[in-house]
Amino acid sequence: MILIVVALLAAPLGAAHAEAPEAVNATVTDHAGALQGRAGEVQTAIDQLERDHGVRLYVVYVGDFSGWNATTWADQTAGLSKMGRDDLLLAVATQERRYAVSADQNFPLTDAQLATVANDVIAPALRRSDWAGAAIAAAQGYGRELSAGESSGIGVWLLGGAGLLIVVGGGAYLYTRRRRKAGQAADHADLETRAGQALVHTDDAVKTSEQEVGFAIAQFGEEAAKPFAEALQYAKGELTQAFRLRQRLDDETPEDDATRTAMLQEIVKRCSDANARLDAESEAFDRLRDLEKQAPQVLAEVEQAYAELRPKVGEVRRVLANTAEKFAPSALTPVEANPGEAQTRLEFAGQTLAAAKQALAAGSQGRRSPRCSPRSRPSTRRGSCWRP
Repeated sequence: MILIVVALLAAPLGAAHAEAPEAVNATVTDHAGALQGRAGEVQTAIDQLERDHGVRLYVVYVGDFSGWNATTWADQTAGLSKMGRDDLLLAVATQERRYAVSADQNFPLTDAQLATVANDVIAPALRRSDWAGAAIAAAQGYGRELSAGESSGIGVWLLGGAGLLIVVGGGAYLYTRRRRKAGQAADHADLETRAGQALVHTDDAVKTSEQEVGFAIAQFGEEAAKPFAEALQYAKGELTQAFRLRQRLDDETPEDDATRTAMLQEIVKRCSDANARLDAESEAFDRLRDLEKQAPQVLAEVEQAYAELRPKVGEVRRVLANTAEKFAPSALTPVEANPGEAQTRLEFAGQTLAAAKQALAAGSQGRRSPRCSPRSRPSTRRGSCWRP
């Protein structure tokens, strides 16, 4: 894929729509409201390019690339859209003021010709925030280069046939790379999507579990919550490493395909390991939570047992007194202190029961809203939970 990425040197726009990579069918897709009534002009230029040269230009406007590197975003979108040899993709993020152009590795124009169009007509229009003009100029520029059939080569340094670098005014840059064949692009796009989804889901799981462990420590104590805290710490470590890999993939230094694939696979694995560790503790966590829910029932059972045991201390004292009249005092020495110890323990149990009843009466359990176990994920924009 040729991927041409530009950091536009102008003041940022206001808030606009962010989009993850997805398949596009229409030649003009405007999620950012960038065209403002000029979509017809853009479509006319695109149709003219296809009529004259059999090349189809797709243009996509979004607010930003949703945290993705621009090259990765364009690469995935082209792959998911199953674009072929004669298809071009111009992706523009109006809020980030970055764009990427994607072309098949066997596209009829050379790297130099593609870069000339990007440098001479697309970038200047985008710097002026002329979003429609950039697409129109791109269609016309590709048409001129296809008609000329030769590379201008102005301001281009070829890098071993793998790509090219163009230095433009003010420090902006273009990095180009040929798009992989359709099958490879689709496979790579799928892996990119899996890695991105894994990061989002694992981040949600860690955040949810962090809240849950905090509640568990406050309610049941650090010792009871220790296994869950350790699982959370492990998951956070794996997630941190996964995000660092994502940052390396999105920096300005490109990796070769094999390295990129290995890094994406490691992201997926680390996220999977993090979730597996949280899942391993979720059953025990649920049991702990169930104990909380059953507290009223357990308290009632303990109260009944306490009520049944209290009069038995007096009964035991009377039995011992009667026995003392028949046997020598030494015969009762091993058990004579037992009624006193039992009375002390019953008094402690009574105090504990009173405190438990007071806590339940105060509604300490009911004040908390339902929560998710560590392996649960909060559903999008809702307070409920769902299990994978």
